[in-house]
Amino acid sequence: MASLKDYDDAFERVMRGEPEDLLRLVREAREPGRKAGALETVEGKLAGLRGIAPPAELAPLHGKLIAFAEAVAEAVQDAPAIGAGAKAAAPRPCYETLLDYYLELRDLMVEHNCRGGDLEALTQRIIPQLEALLHEGPENEVAGE
Repeated sequence: MASLKDYDDAFERVMRGEPEDLLRLVREAREPGRKAGALETVEGKLAGLRGIAPPAELAPLHGKLIAFAEAVAEAVQDAPAIGAGAKAAAPRPCYETLLDYYLELRDLMVEHNCRGGDLEALTQRIIPQLEALLHEGPENEVAGE
């Protein structure tokens, strides 16, 4: 891929939103008659992400994004129906891989001396919230988003 702009454009075409938006697919997969659609959506996004060749500098970050999408795809595939005993919005691996992605993104932004609202949101809100969810949640599940 030629540039960061090209990567950003490809990312937006595939994701059409923020990475954590994929977590809604796990909830959808638990609803009657919606599992197949949720699985189709996450598998399409995963295929799209795998089709992006990021610049070398972004390859580790992109790899973590793919790992997150894979965790979501597995959670969607394995999602129990509502009322089948699952309490979590998504299994722990979804949140762990999302946290890994955001930590990598933060480090990349700091390395390149990025400033502003995006970095502030990562360091002061998003990363601490994910860390708290993982710290407080049961071993295999995390209760909230």
